[in-house]
Amino acid sequence: FKKVDCLTPLRTSHCPRKHNVSIMERKALKELQSNPKIIIKQSDKGGTIIVMNTTDYVKEAMRQLSNTTFYQVLSSNPTERFVSGRYCILNDALANNWITEKQFDFLKNDFPTIPVLYLLPKIHKSLINPPWRPIISSNESLLEPLSQFVDCHIRDC
Repeated sequence: FKKVDCLTPLRTSHCPRKHNVSIMERKALKELQSNPKIIIKQSDKGGTIIVMNTTDYVKEAMRQLSNTTFYQVLSSNPTERFVSGRYCILNDALANNWITEKQFDFLKNDFPTIPVLYLLPKIHKSLINPPWRPIISSNESLLEPLSQFVDCHIRDC
């Protein structure tokens, strides 16, 4: 059988795309996105797009991060220590046949990213000076594969 790339005609097609915004609106959006003085985010609920002053956003992030009830400053990055500790645990699990080789490979994540904090304004609570919801994005982080693994087993995948 001959391998067929069915996407090539789509990639080389010269069919015009239909946009839901005009060329001028797209240009304006690109200019807004490239402006370092503003940040564009979705609101916490409702999906409304919010344009805000970068200084105010950073000030709020620093205010939240300085709350020692929820956050603490670390003297060093513990990721390497966590990676090696997790690797030992996974090796034990593999040696005891608690996980398969395939599961081991899925769970090991040799090059994790550090989770990132971002804030979403809660404009459904107040339009003027709204409270902010902190979000920690853990995509490709050290424990993301483990989270998926546990979730799958809880749901009995």
